[in-house]
Amino acid sequence: TRRVTTPMSRKKAILSEPRKSANNDARPLRPARERLESSVLEELWSIWRADPRVPSIKSRRSWAISRNANPRLVDSWFCRRRTGAKKAGQPIPDESYDLPLDPPIAPKREP
Repeated sequence: TRRVTTPMSRKKAILSEPRKSANNDARPLRPARERLESSVLEELWSIWRADPRVPSIKSRRSWAISRNANPRLVDSWFCRRRTGAKKAGQPIPDESYDLPLDPPIAPKREP
């Protein structure tokens, strides 16, 4: 007898079982998604709170490289902030500015 599967159960089966390569090595379905480090995210949020404008592309990319972050992820982070602000009805100025390339200031820790 042939077992009939619904699209949802087939999807669950695909996601729960690792793929087998030609030599039967188990591989994950897809590579882990690259994310920004928490220190970079904290700095981005402090920049956005201080000035909710979108920096120039050149300065965003230079800033990301100086922090060892993926420039594409930094670009998309600012794009999501701008989209969210527009949806919330917050005015976002069209002019851009240059992000400072100064090293981040480490937070002071109390003993």
